[in-house]
Amino acid sequence: CHDFEWWDKYVFMRLTGRHHPWHPHNGKYKQVNCGNHKAKTCQLCPQGNGRDWCNGDCSWCATSSKCFPAEEFTQKCMKAPKKAALEASMKAVIEAANMQKEKAGGIHLPPRERVKLPESMK
Repeated sequence: CHDFEWWDKYVFMRLTGRHHPWHPHNGKYKQVNCGNHKAKTCQLCPQGNGRDWCNGDCSWCATSSKCFPAEEFTQKCMKAPKKAALEASMKAVIEAANMQKEKAGGIHLPPRERVKLPESMK
């Protein structure tokens, strides 16, 4: 009895000229582990769900709001433009202000309760 590697090399490869679809060297079926699910690439891990779905073999870059392979994370995420970081932090400030506004019933808040922008954003 022969194993799968032998069968792929001496039977399937000779008959078809390519690896069996389940063979590890077949890139068509290669997937990354996103944590609780799998995807073809790390960029496809979030599926619109953001950082909560970017785990396992991948890491979430907060500055660019993208999912990268863990081994490429420091290269690609650290080089993200400062503009993206500024936009992400501005978005967080706006969301916090909107939440406070909703809690107050949609009325304007007194100055002491307004969200204060960090000095770097003024």
